[in-house]
Amino acid sequence: MDLLRIYERAHTESDVDLLADVCDEDIVVMPAFGQSIVGKPDLLGHQREFLSRLRVSIDAEPGEIEIRDDLAYASGMSNIDLTNLETGDTDRRPITWVHVYRKRQAGQWKIWRLIYNYN
Repeated sequence: MDLLRIYERAHTESDVDLLADVCDEDIVVMPAFGQSIVGKPDLLGHQREFLSRLRVSIDAEPGEIEIRDDLAYASGMSNIDLTNLETGDTDRRPITWVHVYRKRQAGQWKIWRLIYNYN
């Protein structure tokens, strides 16, 4: 679950470079609202814009984890606090999620798929 904690920290610290380190080149993000984000370059561009407007705090509670060959599946629940940097208003969003991690040829795991649903 190190990838999950690094993913949280990347958002909390608004560190897009840290996020880049843990994401697969072929990442696909399926947000609860809006269009899917396909590929690391699009995700990083999206996150730069997103984090320029909002401060994010994620409190994730992992549930099940299953590893099969070079894929690992994790699901859980999180509370995400989004604070508008202009107004200071904060919105708490409880979500459920599924993350799929892929083991690369060099042996390191990367985030490959992110699927979210707001509760």
